[in-house]
Amino acid sequence: MPNAALEASVRHVADWIEAARVNNEEWLQRCDEQGRPLKLLKIGSLAQAIAEADKAMRRFAFNAAAAPHIDGEGEESVMTFADGSRIVRLLTPAALDRESAMMGHCVGQGAYDAAVKDRSRIIYSLRDAKNKAHVTLT
Repeated sequence: MPNAALEASVRHVADWIEAARVNNEEWLQRCDEQGRPLKLLKIGSLAQAIAEADKAMRRFAFNAAAAPHIDGEGEESVMTFADGSRIVRLLTPAALDRESAMMGHCVGQGAYDAAVKDRSRIIYSLRDAKNKAHVTLT
């Protein structure tokens, strides 16, 4: 029976694998004789796959947070509210990376970069008056 939680979990794992592919991560090169990545062969359940995706996400967020960035670079403010909060459209991979670092999710790990560049996917962020992200909308 389909449900939203299962769909979100599978999407999270798929995003992790796509980000690894886009970033040509080294673990993808370690394969068995049939070309299957050994790391994936060791995963025996969805829970284990989620744990691997979460670990990669935390590592990426840590590295992205440490990278230099310019506030507002690669972003376009599309709506501002009376309290100073606003909705920002994320336009570049660097903006996606910054969003991931602030929110602790995988939108910036590379899986969405091509779709944002070619504008086939639009991603927004709800920011408070201090430019802190609170919600990412894909």
